[in-house]
Amino acid sequence: MSTKNNYLRNGIPDPEMGTGFTVLERVKFELGNKQYYSDEEYSLIIYENHLNPEATYNKDTDQRNMLETVYSILQTLCNDLDVFRKIETEFSTEDQAYKYLHLRLQDIQNRIDSIPDPEEEESSNVSYMFYNQRW
Repeated sequence: MSTKNNYLRNGIPDPEMGTGFTVLERVKFELGNKQYYSDEEYSLIIYENHLNPEATYNKDTDQRNMLETVYSILQTLCNDLDVFRKIETEFSTEDQAYKYLHLRLQDIQNRIDSIPDPEEEESSNVSYMFYNQRW
């Protein structure tokens, strides 16, 4: 399967697109540049999702794992809504914050599901008709 690289030209960031995010920067950007955790903690979760936080982000190869990283980070916030509410002050109750987080998680899961998993494509010629939703 041939993919085009949306960000790099001859191995360097495309000057017209102004790209060159590191994976860590792209994760933080996806989180709205909200500093829920330290960069070291973000980096640990990025490594857990098979990415290198210092590497240049490549949408063609890294998007799925980057979104899974964001999903993992937001899932941890569901376990400690106080951390989330310290940064996101517009929620007056924990219930509002919890509902927002679950909608955001559902949105991210839908985005992840829409990206073909290269490991599944290589190992099977059968595509799944149904998906289990993670919660």
